[in-house]
Amino acid sequence: MRLEAEGKTWILPPSRAAWLAVHTPIGMCFSAPITCCPVLCKPESIPAPNAACSVFEMTPLAREMILACRAWGPEDAAREPLAAHMFQTLAALCQGLAAHPGNTWIPTGKTENLRRALRYTGNNRERDLTFADVASLSLRTWRGDLQKKPV
Repeated sequence: MRLEAEGKTWILPPSRAAWLAVHTPIGMCFSAPITCCPVLCKPESIPAPNAACSVFEMTPLAREMILACRAWGPEDAAREPLAAHMFQTLAALCQGLAAHPGNTWIPTGKTENLRRALRYTGNNRERDLTFADVASLSLRTWRGDLQKKPV
């Protein structure tokens, strides 16, 4: 899964997780079907994250806690003390992990040509791309843009 937020892009394999503050605009791209396990919390029920988006390495404890929390729905945390404690503990654990995010992001690019080249390489990771492959994509785009503009 590819996640884009705040001008950065992350690749999220199963060993990583993202902590997002409420109302953070994101983009997500999936190159294949995935299974994920999002945990959504009411903003007033947990401390706010230190950053709008933090990507960090998952620990076995955090992974098991997320799997255990799947037993409860949104209404259960208010009714069941164990559910409330589990979500609070999971939030504290993730907040601690998010305080030390990995430096594994990729810039999204400031120009449309650069963003297109980054998307192209990201979508074709399995191919043995060369610089010429990516440059020719940009050249074709540039020539197409010139043809569209009146001289």
